[in-house]
Amino acid sequence: MRAFTGMYQREGDETKPPSPVVTPDRINRLAAKGLRPVLVLDEFDKSVSTDQRKDFLFDLVNSVWLHNGQVIAISNTSYAELAKAWGENFGGGPILRRIGRGDGCHNLAFVKSK
Repeated sequence: MRAFTGMYQREGDETKPPSPVVTPDRINRLAAKGLRPVLVLDEFDKSVSTDQRKDFLFDLVNSVWLHNGQVIAISNTSYAELAKAWGENFGGGPILRRIGRGDGCHNLAFVKSK
């Protein structure tokens, strides 16, 4: 996910990683101009490997949510599996509630038949 490219750096790599393309501040500025934010998260289940990334993802999703925007999260993992892996009552819970529960949320599951 390009939004997270500045969130890590390989050990021994002295080059500065690129800044994130999508930030909560950018979402807020665009929403203030009257634009409705839409955030697409491809391979959503693979994006959160550290607490820092989870916090950043929450800030992104929360910014979109506060402006009545739309989050499209594409994952090979179910809501229940993500909640278990990320911790429903910790950092992962608020993220998942904002994209997978409540009015206007739609969960679609496409399963390959055997």
